[in-house]
Order: sequence, then C-alpha cells, then structure tokens
Amino acid sequence: MKKLLALLLALSLSLCGLSAALAEDDDYIPDSEFSEQQLEEAKLYKDYSGQGKSFTLAKAITIDAALPEGQTVEDNLWIDLFKINFGVEPIVEWYAAAGDAYNQKVSMCIASDDIPDYMEVNVNQWRMLAKSGMLADLTDYYEHNISAAKRKKFADIDDKPLKVVTYKGQITGYPSINPGADSGSLVWLRTDWLENLGLEEPKSYEDLTAILDAFVNKDPDGNEQNDTVGLIIAPDEYKSTGANTGNTGEMFLRYGAGVGMWIRDESGEVSYGSISRNAVPCLEQLNAWYKAGLIHQDWVSLGDNLRQDISAGRCGAFFGPWWESWNLADSVVNDPKAVWKSYGFAADDGKFYVGMTDPAASIAVISADAEDPEMIWQLLVVGRPIASVRSRALQKAIEEANAAALAAGLEHSYQPFRLNVSTVMTVENNYRYIWGLHDGTLTWEDCDKEYFENNGGVEHFDPSSCYAAQVTKYYLNVLERENPYEDIGEWSNGMGYGVGVAPMAQDNCERLYNDFIGQTETMATKWAYLQTMEEEAYTKMILGDTDGLSISDYFDKFVDEWKAQGGEKITAEVKEALN
Repeated sequence: MKKLLALLLALSLSLCGLSAALAEDDDYIPDSEFSEQQLEEAKLYKDYSGQGKSFTLAKAITIDAALPEGQTVEDNLWIDLFKINFGVEPIVEWYAAAGDAYNQKVSMCIASDDIPDYMEVNVNQWRMLAKSGMLADLTDYYEHNISAAKRKKFADIDDKPLKVVTYKGQITGYPSINPGADSGSLVWLRTDWLENLGLEEPKSYEDLTAILDAFVNKDPDGNEQNDTVGLIIAPDEYKSTGANTGNTGEMFLRYGAGVGMWIRDESGEVSYGSISRNAVPCLEQLNAWYKAGLIHQDWVSLGDNLRQDISAGRCGAFFGPWWESWNLADSVVNDPKAVWKSYGFAADDGKFYVGMTDPAASIAVISADAEDPEMIWQLLVVGRPIASVRSRALQKAIEEANAAALAAGLEHSYQPFRLNVSTVMTVENNYRYIWGLHDGTLTWEDCDKEYFENNGGVEHFDPSSCYAAQVTKYYLNVLERENPYEDIGEWSNGMGYGVGVAPMAQDNCERLYNDFIGQTETMATKWAYLQTMEEEAYTKMILGDTDGLSISDYFDKFVDEWKAQGGEKITAEVKEALN
C-alpha cells in the first residue's frame, strides 16, 4: 500500500507540474464541470505542489486506537493522503493521548514559549497563547481568504465562535463548529420491553414514570425473576451540553434550567442555569424516582461499570446522547431480541430543547513564528477544492488514497487536521437522507447535490470516500436485513444516525447555546471548586441527603454558598464581558 501511495504521489506531483498544454489533453477538467461554489473556493486556493513545503504540528490521538501494521502516528495513510492532496508535508512534532495528557503537553509548550506551527487547543489554552503574543493574526484571512459558504457557517450562529477567538481586536484562532446533534441527552428505552408489557411509547415524563415502574417491577424480560434495574444516570453528568451516558441535562432543560449554561433572558440579563430555581422541580422528580427504586440504586458508584447492566440485559432505560448505538453493541449481541429507541420530551411550550456544545470547544491556532502562516490557513480553511484539481488522474489518485485510508480502518484522530467546521444540521441531515432514501422520497443524486453544496463544493456524498455517506449506506443495509444485527459494525455506526438522532431532527427541536464562552479572571482560580460543589449538591439532592432540609431549601442553601465562594463575582465578570 505504501508503494502504491508513493507512486500516486509521484503521479500527482508530475501532473501538477504540467504546463498549459495539458488543457489540450483529455486529462484536463474544464470549468464547465464544476459548480459555482467549487469555482469560488478554487479562486482562493494556492497550489503548493512541488515546492517542498512542510509545517510542524501537534496531535491529540485516541491512544487505544490501533494502527494498521507498518503505520505510525507520524507516517500513515492519512499523512500520505494529505501529501497527495496538498503537496505539503505535515511533520508531527509531538503527540499525546487526547485529554489530560495532551493538555499537559500543550501547557508545557506554552510555558517554554515553544509551540509547533499548528495545533488544536481549548479556550483557556488559546487565551494564554493570545496573551503571550504567540499566535499569528488571522484577521485579514477571515476578510479576504475564506469562501462565502464557510464564512456563513459562523454568521448563522451570530459569529459567536469568532468572538471567542478575538483578542485585542485580532482574530487569532479558527474555532470549531460542532454539528447540531453532537450534544444533548435523550431517553433511551428498550421498545421490545414496552411491547412485552403492552405499554405505549412515552410522550412525556409522566408517561416515563409509569414505564420505569413497569421496567423495574413487572418482569419486562419475561424471565420470571426480579432482576431488572432502574434508569441509569450519572453523578457527573448534569450539564445540559456535551452529553455522555447518564446525562440528565435534557431533563433539566425540560423544566427550564440550562444546567452549566450561561443564558440571557428576554431582557438581556444573563444568569447561570445551575442556580436557577427551575432546577428544583427536576431535582424533586429525580429524587422521587430514586426513592421509588425507579433509578438504579447504585447509580452514584457505577463509575466504569455504568453500562454493565445495559449490556447484560438487566436495564432497559437510560439517559444518553444520540450516538449511544456505539455503546449498545454488547446489549444487542448478548440479547438479539433487544430493540432500542431514543425519545425527547417537549416542554410546556411544545418545544424540545437541546443544549448545544460550545461552538468553540476546540480552536486551531497557528504560531506567530510559523514560516508561512498563510499556507497553513490555506490548507486548513480553504483546503484543496476539488475544482482546483484540473487533472482527472490526480482526482482519481486523491479519491483512491482517501478510500485506502478508510478501508484500512485508520482512526480519524491520526489525520493532520481534526477540527470540525460543519453546518449545524449535519447529523440531522443524515437522518433525513437515510429515511428519504429508504422511503424513496430522495435519491442518491438528491443527497449528493445538497451535501456537496452544504460542504463548500469540496466533498461528494459518496460511500467510498465520505463518512456521512458511508454511515447512511450502513443503516440502509441494516434496514434491508431480516436480522438487523447481522453486521454489528454497520449497525453500531449507522443506528445512531437512523434512529438515535430522530428527536433532534424534528421541527420542534430548539437549540440553545451558551451566551458566554470562555473564562473570566475569577474562574481561573474558583471555577473548578464551584463545579465540584455543584455536582455534589445535585447528587445529594437526588439521593435525598439534604441534612433534614427539603430539596427546595437545600437548593437555596447551595445557591447562597455558590455565590459566596466566588459565583457572584464570576457572574458580575460574565455580565461585564458580555457588555
């Protein structure tokens, strides 16, 4: 495979070096075969092929993701594809496991004033870099070197991401925009158990109460044993954004409290959702469920065993995000009768509220000392539009290299750039494509045309090279099979898009964003403590461990303490920053 890719690279470089005489050749692709959007992107692109260009970068990788034999973090099929596509060599200066290890390494680089040409950081790390003058000024590039389609993605959410990465009037980072359904929690239920018990699908939390009672007390699996457990929740998953298994954040939003979110009201006044009194009835409901045995009685101590009872067929209800299908493989393999479905319940105003991940959760930064910051911007933001590739042979080489990386199962974290700048509706669109293709209301050509336009005219909706198309095909295959679990890989990858995301793909879904993103001065020293205080208080209220006080009175006591320990000062700083 490496030899093939080396040949492809040599071919692509030679093709790029051909003169205008190539225009007379059958290999040349004329303007007429490209869309207007493609051509707009192509006008911005600078070709670096054959110039011997390179840049250094740092990588956060999924440490347990296997590398195919003969490949390394520094030298793999994604790196080969990058070279073929751009004619530029990405040099991995260092890498670390995503999470704490990577963040520690970034902090060390900042402290030593020695960062690579390119890396991806969080908001706090970006702020330290910006204050230290270590970042390239990208303001002019945003004005003159970005396509209208990509610029619109920021404008569609009021330029919130750009405001996050602006320091003293200069834009010094390129922020991520996460797809709309990458956040928010849902209620997952075993619908085969609903059928066993003659229960209808829930439309509200009142319906869910009756279902949880039946799942715990009425032998839903029909084994004549009292061995099923209640709803799975987690003691560190209360926030209404960035859901993982056990997250109750959507339930708090149903009651009008955006836990962990800074939200402005109609008058423009900002407040922290975790101290809103709207959280009280939600905490009271969770406490009532726990006392009645409808929540897993060991939920506080499950830890790494959070999904154990789900996989073993003892639990039929839990909170989690749309992508839980990746975690449900063991459940359906262990019990092929298991059928899972996600639900989202509307608030009194008829809307299903979803707390969105911060639109600048990850930020791409370019070093002020980079030899050619404009080149790195070009590679990251403009990319190489397929319209700028005038050779059919080179286009084929790029497509084949991409297909080779996908076929090898090479984990995406090994790609040089992993920043996600996407349309808000990306994942929900996959849901629409799947069912439209299945029902015959859409064709692959329809999906390709829309997807191609939404993605700046640089990627076709092709299962051989596009992950979104690939997972769409996976679930269409699943729907055609008598046994949906026959290919568990296709089911796990596709089911989240075909079933999991359904509540977020409905017209009544209302997406909520944090109105403040970042860190104030007092947050730097107080926020970690306040977060711990918040999690402990919420856990105690759900358990009923409230020192003899009612949940309402204990909540007020928690809020007073939160304010006294720095929360009130932080709120004032947030208001000042927003103003």
